[in-house]
Amino acid sequence: NFFNRLGNLITLHQRKLDKLKETKSAYLSEMFPKEGELYPKRRFAGFTDPWEQRKLGEIADKAVDNRGKTPPLDSNGTHPLIEVASLGTGSPDYSKVEKFLNDYSFEHNLRDYIKKGDILFSTVGSIGLVSLMDDRENAAIAQNIVAFRAKENYSPEYLYALFSTESSKIKAYRIVMGAVQPSIKVSQLVDVKYFVTNNKEEQKLIGDFFIKLDNLITLHQRKLDKLQALKQAYLSEMFV
Repeated sequence: NFFNRLGNLITLHQRKLDKLKETKSAYLSEMFPKEGELYPKRRFAGFTDPWEQRKLGEIADKAVDNRGKTPPLDSNGTHPLIEVASLGTGSPDYSKVEKFLNDYSFEHNLRDYIKKGDILFSTVGSIGLVSLMDDRENAAIAQNIVAFRAKENYSPEYLYALFSTESSKIKAYRIVMGAVQPSIKVSQLVDVKYFVTNNKEEQKLIGDFFIKLDNLITLHQRKLDKLQALKQAYLSEMFV
C-alpha cells in the first residue's frame, strides 16, 4: 500500500509536469507569428503593430564561442562546464553537469566568459536547444554551445522565448550540416531571419511570462525528482 500510494503521487506529479510543458509549447506556438505571418495569434492587450523580420545578427551578438578550444578538465574543479544535456529549460540544469574546470583552466583556457542574460544555443548534436544564462558566471560553455547576447533594444528573456519556439528549431535545422553528428555554422546562423516585435514593453511582458512558466516547470520537476529519489531510497531500505 505504501509503495502504491507513492507511485500514484509520482504519477500525479508527472502528469502535472507534462501538462505544464504542453501549456508552454502551446503558448510558444501562439504568442509568436507563424512562418511568413506578421502577427501572433495570441497577444497581450494593447499591442497591435505588426512584427518585423530581422536577422539574428541584428537582434543579438555572438558573445562566447569556445569551439576548437577544449579546456583541461578537473574532477575537483569548481567551474561547471555546461553541455547540451543541460539546455532546454529556463536556466541551465546544473544537475546534469558532469565536467568541471579548475581555476587555472577557467582563467587561461577560455576565449571569453558567459554573463547573466546570455542565450545559450546548441550548435552540435541536438541543434537549437536554448537556455537563458543565470547569474552563475563562474560556469563555462562547452564547444557545442554558442552564447548570444541581446542587443540594446531587445530583451534577453524575450529572445530566449523566441529561440525556444518550434519554428526557431526548424530554422536552425535548415542549415544543418552532416548526418552522423549534425552541426551548424554560426556564420550562417546569424543570417537566419526571425519575426520580432520592436516594442520593449511587449518584449518584457512576453519574456516575463515564459520565465515564470519555466520557473513553475522547474519547481514541479524538482518535486518529481525528489519523489522518485525517495522511492528508490525506501526500496533499498525496506527490502533485504
